[in-house]
Amino acid sequence: MFLFIWIGTNPYPDLGAVTGVTAKAADSSSLNQLVTLFLTGSFLVCALSSSMRSAILQPRVLIGLVFFWLFMTALLSAHPMIASKKVVLSILTALNASIFLMLPQSERQMARLLAAGSLITLAFAYFGVIFMPQRAIHQGTEVIEPMLAGAWRGHYPHKNAAAASLVLMSFFGLYIWKTGLPKTGMLIVALCVFFVLNTGGKTSTAMLPFIVVMSLVFVRLKWTRVFIAIGGIAAFNIIAVGAAVFDPLRELVQSLGVDASFTNRSDIWKLAFAAISAKPIFGYGLDSFWKTPEMVYAGGGGASWAVAAFNAHNSFLDMMINAGIIGLILTLIWIMVLPLRYIRAFPFQVGSYPHELK
Repeated sequence: MFLFIWIGTNPYPDLGAVTGVTAKAADSSSLNQLVTLFLTGSFLVCALSSSMRSAILQPRVLIGLVFFWLFMTALLSAHPMIASKKVVLSILTALNASIFLMLPQSERQMARLLAAGSLITLAFAYFGVIFMPQRAIHQGTEVIEPMLAGAWRGHYPHKNAAAASLVLMSFFGLYIWKTGLPKTGMLIVALCVFFVLNTGGKTSTAMLPFIVVMSLVFVRLKWTRVFIAIGGIAAFNIIAVGAAVFDPLRELVQSLGVDASFTNRSDIWKLAFAAISAKPIFGYGLDSFWKTPEMVYAGGGGASWAVAAFNAHNSFLDMMINAGIIGLILTLIWIMVLPLRYIRAFPFQVGSYPHELK
């Protein structure tokens, strides 16, 4: 499952074969669907034999409400089949995520498995750069974004996807480092950081050290947790995304010497705000707005390059586009409010870990 998610069934996509912007929202892979079902079934068989099976898809009431609402928005979408398929895939993903931590017998085994998966993934990324550069490094001959020439992407379809993925993997390395495999963890962190620097992904490169520092503060100073998890995220989004639509914020950001368009994301955010204002309650259905025919071919080929975007470049805006304000509220309770509540209730100390996972 780890390698399926991190490498996939179609590594090193040929961007040179892409001749223009096309509507891909309805695209799907039968192979991916079959592999997903097989792996999910295997996960479920293992999980049901575990003494921790009651933890699968918890909290079930909230998760049930989230996916019920997503199905409602899918049925009301202009593309109900696309949205419904994406909701089913999301349910399977949530199911697998809730089972994943039950599989290792101990924390040390968890670290070893993560290390093996991470090193294999990094091997794919570096193999492409060294031996298949035309498939693993953006080329100047690409039609869509020739200005990215020279940026590493490895086996991923875009340098931003590679950067975001390997920033996350670097935290696996830190975890592996802390759980008794320091050399392996250090190697994973070093390989991830070096690759990210060569992707040219500015956001990912800047956020990596910032997240490390904030994580240390979060763990050691309990009183900062709400401010970091909610206040910090809210402030960043208000300033960054708000600069796209509010002149005072844009002027403030510019006065700090920062690109107020955030590398031209402001066009996408303006389009996202317009879409949300048109359908604030139900949204457009999961993954049924970006890359749809009416979006890609808007204005006879696109009045703005933003219509060719794959997403809003902001998960909060994307959630409102997908499922409206109610969908966003339910999701925030799930991924922000409840984790803070659990962390507050868990009396852990820095450097102490539960070594046996039963």
